[in-house]
Amino acid sequence: MYKLSSLRVFAATLMIAAFLLACGDDDPASEPPPDEPEPRISVDVSSLDFGEVDVGESAEETAEVRNIGDGTLSGEVTLSGSAAYELTAGSGSFSLGEGATREVTVRFAPEDEGEAEAELRIAHEADNESSPFTVPAIGEGRIQLASPPGRP
Repeated sequence: MYKLSSLRVFAATLMIAAFLLACGDDDPASEPPPDEPEPRISVDVSSLDFGEVDVGESAEETAEVRNIGDGTLSGEVTLSGSAAYELTAGSGSFSLGEGATREVTVRFAPEDEGEAEAELRIAHEADNESSPFTVPAIGEGRIQLASPPGRP
């Protein structure tokens, strides 16, 4: 009789376990959280090199900021350094969806002879690059000397 009772308890335990497994757990707190979107930043240049630009003239260089992750990449584009540099497109706050891009254009217009430096700063919340992502800009203003009369 003792063996039969033990078998019944074992069978009942198995049936209860099977029932609980079949019912599942509908408690949302026990489910793993959904994957959070992870925006990732990519910038297509490591520097902006304007070379020599005549005083009174200007040159432009463009950097492309891209969200290579998922979710939304938000941030802000600023420029610091020499007054010879200016952001002509893409400055300020941005919000890029998955795969979206933003072109940022910097103009170098030297008013004096010599080297001038600036830094393009892209503040962001992506975790694949440190924030702000910085891109150095360098250029040199030159004075074009006029040729003496009779010489080309």
